[in-house]
Amino acid sequence: MRIWRRFDTWLALLALLALLALPLISACTLLPVPTNSAVMTQGHGLPALRLLNWGFPAIHHPVWSPDGRWIAVLAGEDFAGGHVEVVSPDGQTRYDLSGWGCGEGPEPDYAWLPDGRLSCINSDTPHPKMCIGAAPFTSCTAMRLSAAIGGAQRGLTWTPDGRSALFPARPNAESNPFDLYVLAPDGSVRQVLPFADHYGVALPSFRPHTAQTAAADAQLAYCRGASVDIGGMVHFDLVLSAVSQDATGKLILGPARTLATEQIPDASGYAWSPSGRWLAINHNAYHGGDASEDKIVLINADNPTHMIDVVQTDLIS
Repeated sequence: MRIWRRFDTWLALLALLALLALPLISACTLLPVPTNSAVMTQGHGLPALRLLNWGFPAIHHPVWSPDGRWIAVLAGEDFAGGHVEVVSPDGQTRYDLSGWGCGEGPEPDYAWLPDGRLSCINSDTPHPKMCIGAAPFTSCTAMRLSAAIGGAQRGLTWTPDGRSALFPARPNAESNPFDLYVLAPDGSVRQVLPFADHYGVALPSFRPHTAQTAAADAQLAYCRGASVDIGGMVHFDLVLSAVSQDATGKLILGPARTLATEQIPDASGYAWSPSGRWLAINHNAYHGGDASEDKIVLINADNPTHMIDVVQTDLIS
């Protein structure tokens, strides 16, 4: 399955959405701004951007820790040569996680557990593994993943209770499409949620504050394949489903409610606001194979027609 990916300057800005959307997201708290930051005025009534210099030539996939103290990011000379770093928001404290042996490009996958530990997965190996560690991130506990996982798609996430990880994967690198694997903390496969009828799945992410102690009655956002064009490119919809459990503890996805159509589950994906009200996405509308819109917007998860422009990416990339 071909998935179009872009790696422009705006990728790093998704980590700073809490700064960009302070008037809109009541749960956000202003974080310290380094003295070496620069302010860029966008115009068009859009908020000013604070560009942070963390000293890396290239950064991608920024992910906030649950308590807002850290940002896990893929950093390096370029995307392909990146490794996972954990950085404080002011850039003054950094931890190099290259010694963990997972999460390197070009297919990195890492996610924070609800208790503040960081996990990463390396599936591009004959012996796929998951590693979990806590601050100061000097070491991690490694678990061997099931040999049934032979290929992976970006989108590692944890249930609100931290008991299961959801991970788009497939039995081998040649098979299509990606299904949603449910993993135990020891790396064993608890169940597989099939997506063969939807051209695959990518980037699952639980909505904040919908279920703080259990997966039951939580809400899961994910990119679900909607169609395949003549060139073989899969077009995705961003959808939201309720998640419940059966009597045996297996997860059940409810009907999907569409939040955005014709999305591309690229390297940046999307990001929830801390309140769970807003989703920030890279909005690409396709017409004839070319992107007619390219911007970061906030979508009201309860009213997807309510969209607010945040960043016009052609102004910064």
